[in-house]
Amino acid sequence: MKRDLDRLCLLLLAALLMSLMAATPSLAVVVWSEDFEGLTLGDSQDEGRFAPVGPVAPTDPPTADPDPIPNVWTDVAPTGWTVDRSGVPGYNNPPDNNGVKEWIGWNFADKGFWNDIAGQGRGDFTNATGTVMVADDDEWDDAPHPDSAANGWYNTTADTLAVPLTGLPAGVLKLSFDSSWRPEFDSNYHQRAAMTVSYDGAAPIEVLNWKSDPASPNFHPDSRNETVSIDLDNPAGAKSMVIQFGLFDAGNDWWWAIDNISLDAPAPLTLRVDPNSGAMELRGNLDLADVTGYEITSPSGSLDPAGWQAGNLAAQNIDPVGAGPGESWESLFFTSNQLAESFLLGSSAFDATRVESLGTGFNSAGTPDLVFEFSQPDGSITQGVVEYATIYQDADFNEDGVVDGTDLSTWQAGFGQFDGAAAKTDGDANDDGFVGGSDFLIWQRQLDRSASNRATAVPEPAAWVLFSLALAGLAVIRGRPYWDGFRTFQ
Repeated sequence: MKRDLDRLCLLLLAALLMSLMAATPSLAVVVWSEDFEGLTLGDSQDEGRFAPVGPVAPTDPPTADPDPIPNVWTDVAPTGWTVDRSGVPGYNNPPDNNGVKEWIGWNFADKGFWNDIAGQGRGDFTNATGTVMVADDDEWDDAPHPDSAANGWYNTTADTLAVPLTGLPAGVLKLSFDSSWRPEFDSNYHQRAAMTVSYDGAAPIEVLNWKSDPASPNFHPDSRNETVSIDLDNPAGAKSMVIQFGLFDAGNDWWWAIDNISLDAPAPLTLRVDPNSGAMELRGNLDLADVTGYEITSPSGSLDPAGWQAGNLAAQNIDPVGAGPGESWESLFFTSNQLAESFLLGSSAFDATRVESLGTGFNSAGTPDLVFEFSQPDGSITQGVVEYATIYQDADFNEDGVVDGTDLSTWQAGFGQFDGAAAKTDGDANDDGFVGGSDFLIWQRQLDRSASNRATAVPEPAAWVLFSLALAGLAVIRGRPYWDGFRTFQ
């Protein structure tokens, strides 16, 4: 009796935890981010020392040195970053002939200081907070420096550290950042912005190109407070990436400032739903998900609780850590509006290859309005992706939507592959890298007996013992002393 009460209490607690999943979930995984708040800011340098005079001869006398303003500026980039300022005219000149030092190429400044000292719309960058990364060729131009037209325009780049990407599938990354861009175009000045990404040290790929010229197809208008999002086509297997921010061809133009950089990937889990059969499955997207519970809701009541209960994680006894209460997956809610399971004392780890069936939890006559959320051991709630697509059965080796004699022919042709490298297209139904008797059993169980296209008659269960012995003998002949493929019978 006490054990039953303990179990009831645990399940009630789980139900309470799952009900909290109505909290706002995260929609993506932050792979890497930078907001520059970890930088140590020092004193101002030149600001206030020079009257705004533009490019003039270095013999013009400076004004009296102002009192430095503490904790407002640094030229030291975040750890692992590389800033190139050598393309700024006068970069290697004496201090009295290289422009205003705070703005020689990309630097890092307190947003309030930057606006207070320079104004002219810089305060419109309200998405930014604290420290921002700034390339301000307009403010730099307010002190003597070599003439840009004669000596080369203001060019500067900032390269991030190599961001680790191991475990991410191809084409999933999204880069976002807050931006303040003010262009200017006339016959003399032609400021432009560009961004590139490089994977594993390969050639850079341009992902952004803004120009100040209204006649250019890449013209980007005055946008002093903008959130920019870029989908990155990251290649499969990439282990790292470097992002470069560049401001080029500038003279006495304006600026580009950046804050709150974030590199995001989709939520680690996808709920795939077959709208025709009602089948559902959990699919890992990244090597990041350790799942302790999940909830699927449908405002229209399009869930099938009976079909879900017959094939969910609890029904399959996935990843148990024991036989007691809370030591395996438990079904919590099972209505047409809500399905939920929880693993109180354990979890299931999903990497980019794991797929688990959830039975036929969708009513194929219903509305595809499902919302999927899952919890992790740290208590975080993440909104997963819901994808509506055909779910092919394990023994549908050619994925034509039916398990039939053609699939049996595939299995027969692949039978005996025991090197661990066999694929579904070879007849490996259980994804263990082998093609053997257990794969045949899956084919037999999933066979659509109404299918007319049968290449071979189906052995009946009564004949299976003889057939299995023959296959076992064939395995020995092919050089494998013990039938790994017949794991069902071991």
